[in-house]
Amino acid sequence: GMSIRNRLLLGYVGVIVILMASGALVIDRMSDELEGAVRRDAQALSTTLREKIDLALRSRIQSIQAFAGTSSTLQDALIASNVDFAGRGMAADVRAEIHEIDEAWKAAKGRIPLAQELLDNHVSAALRRTMAFHHENEGRPVFAEIFVTGAWGVNVGQTGRTTDYLQSDEPFWKEAWANGLWVSDEVTKDESAQVHSLDIGVRVDGPDGVPFGVLKAVLNITDIRETIDSFAQRSGLRDAFLELVDARGSVVHRQGDDEAFGRDLSAQGAVQRVLRGERGTVVETIAGAELLRAYAPAAVGAPPPRWSLVLNQRTSVVFEHADELRTWMIGVGILASLAATLLGFFLSRSFAGVTQRLAVA
Repeated sequence: GMSIRNRLLLGYVGVIVILMASGALVIDRMSDELEGAVRRDAQALSTTLREKIDLALRSRIQSIQAFAGTSSTLQDALIASNVDFAGRGMAADVRAEIHEIDEAWKAAKGRIPLAQELLDNHVSAALRRTMAFHHENEGRPVFAEIFVTGAWGVNVGQTGRTTDYLQSDEPFWKEAWANGLWVSDEVTKDESAQVHSLDIGVRVDGPDGVPFGVLKAVLNITDIRETIDSFAQRSGLRDAFLELVDARGSVVHRQGDDEAFGRDLSAQGAVQRVLRGERGTVVETIAGAELLRAYAPAAVGAPPPRWSLVLNQRTSVVFEHADELRTWMIGVGILASLAATLLGFFLSRSFAGVTQRLAVA
């Protein structure tokens, strides 16, 4: 049969195996808890920044709405334009006249006497003053262009030449007239000026709520892009970058990579999830790098632009402490097991010797 020494040694080994298995479970649990905390922190950061972006954008929209709703110069000019066109005859004849002017306008690319008259009028001067005020206040151009149309859909004032005289056949005009506000889903980039902008349409209502016309503003979103970059720097993120994507999954801004603008990310797992309105984290390999991606969608029911945010961090960096903890505890566990094995070996020899002497006696 098995000797007493071997039995004792086997018992020690069994105890050691149980302790090692328990230790492994504890290590995994602690590591998982640490990784979970990292994921929650990443999610909180992406959500906080997404809310900051939304707040900045809403502030811009509200400023142009306030101007449209309180400028007596603007409203008086729209009333005069509406009355003028209404007094020109039957509505069908007036629309035919407008279309004729619009065709001439487009053929001359906005370089007809009427266009110059509009550029020089007091309404356009008021629009330019508004642009200048925001520029001076912010230290950068906030609105790249503003023009306003009356109820007949034609330009009444403009800060620059427009491609059309008649705007009421455009989606922005129709939606702003019907709902009070229209915001484009698409960001455009002026390659020459390297400026990214977003179009906004606002209905101009009188004090009694009667609509007078529609104002369109082209908003420079440089400050929103800078908000993303500065937030990442203040947060102390290492080997991380942020991506703002539109409702189609195209890049509006990628921190540190302006060439990524407009790139389609809709095939990526994190982007697919955030476009479905989900919020969370996922580990995904992008361009050969394993990333922890925390994503925050646009608010439920929010109007356009429905931008979503993705925070990308290299797993080798973000899970560094969890990996170090796991490695350290595994090393300690192995050393402790070796020490316990050696101790068990010597104790088993000692107990076996004592037992044999007692048996002989």
